[in-house]
Amino acid sequence: MPKEVLIRNWRAGDRYWPAHTAAAKKVKELLTERHATGAEKKLWPVAVAAGCGLVWMRGFAVPAAFRAPAGAAKAIWIREIAGMM
Repeated sequence: MPKEVLIRNWRAGDRYWPAHTAAAKKVKELLTERHATGAEKKLWPVAVAAGCGLVWMRGFAVPAAFRAPAGAAKAIWIREIAGMM
């Protein structure tokens, strides 16, 4: 996992590859399938790592390449605090 991760709202053209799926999909398509409203879509948070693309997206499984292995000594925990988003 890269040392720096940026949390931002998704942008047009962003792609995400949730674990247990065959391929990456556009974030817009994933949110449409999730039936997210326009207001929700606009502010949907993602985490981006330089050179790796999206490594996290609220409500979706972490890509297999970025899952912490069992017994890992270090991991990143992203938690959304109610009322903050």
